[in-house]
Amino acid sequence: AFTSATATRCALSRNNPNTNVGDSCYLPPPPLLLRLANSSPLIATSRGDDDRRGGYHKRKSSASAACDAGIPSMTATTLDGKPALKEPAACGPGSALAAVDDADDNPVVNWKSLEVPKDIWVKALELYDEVKTMKKVQNRQPVRKRPAILAALMFILCRSHGYPRTFAEICTAANVTKREIGMYYNLMKQVLDSEYTTIQRAKPLEFLQHWCTVLELPAWMADAAACIYDRADALAIVQGKCPISVSAACIWLVVWAFNHRHYLAETKFVLPEDTLVTSAALPNVPCLRRSNAFVECDQRDVCKAACVVIATLTSVFRLLIPHFTVLIDGLLLDHLK
Repeated sequence: AFTSATATRCALSRNNPNTNVGDSCYLPPPPLLLRLANSSPLIATSRGDDDRRGGYHKRKSSASAACDAGIPSMTATTLDGKPALKEPAACGPGSALAAVDDADDNPVVNWKSLEVPKDIWVKALELYDEVKTMKKVQNRQPVRKRPAILAALMFILCRSHGYPRTFAEICTAANVTKREIGMYYNLMKQVLDSEYTTIQRAKPLEFLQHWCTVLELPAWMADAAACIYDRADALAIVQGKCPISVSAACIWLVVWAFNHRHYLAETKFVLPEDTLVTSAALPNVPCLRRSNAFVECDQRDVCKAACVVIATLTSVFRLLIPHFTVLIDGLLLDHLK
């Protein structure tokens, strides 16, 4: 036992240099240092009751718990007794070595559904890393609003690279609201260089070509729908209407006319003056029959591709039907065989 007498002899021996310390006192060894090992869940403890049970506890190591929590692990102690910190190991999907590539797996914005090259999505990620450190953006919750910022960047990049997409299409791909995209779109125009913010207004033909590709329609139908759009615009039929909804209605007009082209050719593409349009965007024409060769595309498919509701499509379609003969003139003659 380390008694008070032993302590006294140790004190005397330190004062007398001729005294042999080993003969005068005995100091017990210090307790074993606690070591936290990343590779083993076993933790060594000081000598005591645990030695009689084997000296080790089965428990989850502090390093493993720290890794799960995403904080630096304590694997050693410094000379002053403070824990030494090191970077967390690559032990999960949140680590740097095992990070998930947003460009491929579970992206914030489903860029594949937008039918755009992967390079545009990668560029959007790079721009996000740049703008999130800017003062104007830091005041607008860049981490929490990351999906909305990336959606706004995708809208800008799609336009600048010749792949224009509507706000509605971006909203669907990113699962954010139009209000969020619009807010951060205006913010991105303030912080990005002019090469991204100087964007010409998209032409209807660019949207029409994309939607016809999604609907797997023949290429000529996009050109025919664009021609109908230009004619309707020249006749001031659709003034005040959204270009997106007008473009969708033009596609549906071409599809409907093509599927009934032989009957319409017998009437010289003239519809009755009192032709009504149902709430499902279908003209109420008596004795109407469908051609043998037709495209399997209905008004609901067009609405889904253009991200518009059926009521919007119907409201514009009703404006086009009274001018059907002028709008469709000459567009289906090559397809009557």
